[in-house]
Amino acid sequence: MKSMYRVALLSRLPILQIQLDGVSPPSRFCAGVIDINLGNGVCDKLVVCTIYGPSGDETSAGELVTEIVHALSLLCSKWIILGDFNLVQDEWPLGALLSSGAAHSMDEPFGPNLFSWRAIFPDRNIKHLSRAEVFCTF
Repeated sequence: MKSMYRVALLSRLPILQIQLDGVSPPSRFCAGVIDINLGNGVCDKLVVCTIYGPSGDETSAGELVTEIVHALSLLCSKWIILGDFNLVQDEWPLGALLSSGAAHSMDEPFGPNLFSWRAIFPDRNIKHLSRAEVFCTF
């Protein structure tokens, strides 16, 4: 029996679903674009994508993230990827994206001693805490 995965985006702002070319399988991600009013009559588009990476298959999970980031970069817009990557943040491909400055992790500004997953859940397994859940770039 073939597994079915579904992901969704909910927004209080109007959101338009978009397709990301070259990304597979489509049941593991979805993306939408939101118009953001920056003030003074200036608007911009923000692409939001959610992902559910394959569990226990870091190669497939990494390939999915790589395909999504590539497809989003072709849009020449600001983007955010949310979800369960099932990847360790310091390893490929997230580590390469972070170290190159191509993207930023939500945990970066907090550091180890401020408001972070480690501060909220000090008893949790360290490897679990370093797994990427939210990933973004502007």
